[in-house]
Amino acid sequence: MNSRGGDPLSDGSAPEHHGAVRNYNLTPSERTPSGSNRGDIGTIYGGGRRPESGGSDINQSMKHIGSKCRASRTAASTLVEIMIVVVIIGLLAAIGILAFQKVRETSQLNVCLNNLRIYQDALEVYAFPKGLFPDDINDLVTQGFLNQLYECPFDGAYDWSVKGDNLKYHLVCKGQHTASIKHVCIHENQRPNAK
Repeated sequence: MNSRGGDPLSDGSAPEHHGAVRNYNLTPSERTPSGSNRGDIGTIYGGGRRPESGGSDINQSMKHIGSKCRASRTAASTLVEIMIVVVIIGLLAAIGILAFQKVRETSQLNVCLNNLRIYQDALEVYAFPKGLFPDDINDLVTQGFLNQLYECPFDGAYDWSVKGDNLKYHLVCKGQHTASIKHVCIHENQRPNAK
């Protein structure tokens, strides 16, 4: 073989081949690509280096979406709570108004009944020596049986009438104090009543 050209490996050189040249004398460090070269290989086979912060960007996006969802749920719950509070306040206000009206009606009715009792006592004193009731209710004031004429806080002045030769009388308040009470009145020998 030396006569034909010598041993191709006797001088330590690599044999020549058509195509790719193989280097059998590479050191381990030369055979293994470095960290930077690995990235280049990834660029070749993977179409580009994968960004190291891709995972954190996705997490941040998910957190942002989650925070928006929580904010929307919080706003919705707050709106519902406000509506509930408004409804409760409206119900309490309606109950309070109804209770106030009832107390006011009861108070006015009591004042009216008390006024009629005062009139009745004065009329009995007036009729005791005379045996008759006055033609005009103002006679109770002019003759000193009353200091003043009383009025109903709901309907104002009372209606006075006599009959049977002034032996009977009727003093009435025609104001409708409540839905069930149409008027309050007194008669001779009868205490004030509401009907």
